[in-house]
Amino acid sequence: MTYFVTSVQLGVAFPDPATGAGGSIAKFMGIFCLTQIPIAIAEGLLTVMIYDQLTKRRLIAAEGH
Repeated sequence: MTYFVTSVQLGVAFPDPATGAGGSIAKFMGIFCLTQIPIAIAEGLLTVMIYDQLTKRRLIAAEGH
């Protein structure tokens, strides 16, 4: 949600001469997606690996097991 709001704010503040604020917002969202999607995937994988190790070592109780 943070990057959506930031994209809208930047798009309104710096509208594209050809496509206006809407085009600028889309461009900013595209730039944020290129950087944030791989980071989100990496964070998810890291979380799964850490959770797996914690449950294997019985440092936390795994629900449903």
